[in-house]
Amino acid sequence: MVHCCVPGCINHSSKTCNVSYHRIPNDKGLRKAWLARIRRDNLPPLQNCYVCSEHFTDDCFEADLKAQLMPELKVKRRLKRDAIPSVFSFGPEPKKPRISSENRESRLRAQELRQEVGVEYVTQTCN
Repeated sequence: MVHCCVPGCINHSSKTCNVSYHRIPNDKGLRKAWLARIRRDNLPPLQNCYVCSEHFTDDCFEADLKAQLMPELKVKRRLKRDAIPSVFSFGPEPKKPRISSENRESRLRAQELRQEVGVEYVTQTCN
């Protein structure tokens, strides 16, 4: 049983029908292109990585006359040699908090800690 290694994809071979799974290629150039498109940081070992057919356009697959003539047969779709996954539903990159927000949060935490400990904090203002 395999699952798709693309972030956010929930396809799993035991739970989805009519989805094929394709191993990340051994060719260094293609592998680099696939990994750049997948955008996953914590990738498991490549021999265990599969990308499901939902991440490829129809023109990435070889034409299969048998599947066209007999659609009731379950035939694994084969990728073309130069196919690269291109269909993803990645959300926007999460925004990083501004430095001023981080500073404000750390000052508030420090102030709360001082209040818990019972230390009075006097701010000094300059005019």
